[in-house]
Amino acid sequence: MELRPTSERSVKATLVAIDVVHDLVVLRTEPAPSDTFAQPWPALSLRETPLAQGEKIFLLGNPLELRFLISEGNNNGLVESRIYDQLLLSGALNSGMSGGPTIDEAGRVVGVYVATRRGADLISFLVPARYAQVR
Repeated sequence: MELRPTSERSVKATLVAIDVVHDLVVLRTEPAPSDTFAQPWPALSLRETPLAQGEKIFLLGNPLELRFLISEGNNNGLVESRIYDQLLLSGALNSGMSGGPTIDEAGRVVGVYVATRRGADLISFLVPARYAQVR
């Protein structure tokens, strides 16, 4: 498997874990053998404590493959009417950003985008970061 970021560089990746229920995969990246001086991709850490309702969060992604984008939003808490835990967020989540991380002000991952409510402005859902932990 190969990952291609917004730069020209690409890296090989191996599958570490799959969570079908939450639509998540965890990958491990490896530096290219010919690129011995390359720095490894920085890893984002997962936040271990729950978000407070109303806490500011940042949405990272590549909407419509235009370029890397950071937009601001707010955590609105767990959605209790869902079968599986999901966080409700308000913020600009656009097509092409699914699967991207949401981070807190310290840069820790709090969730992964999974869905946007059609017909509602700025209503989206995250899988909480705890489901991306490999045990």
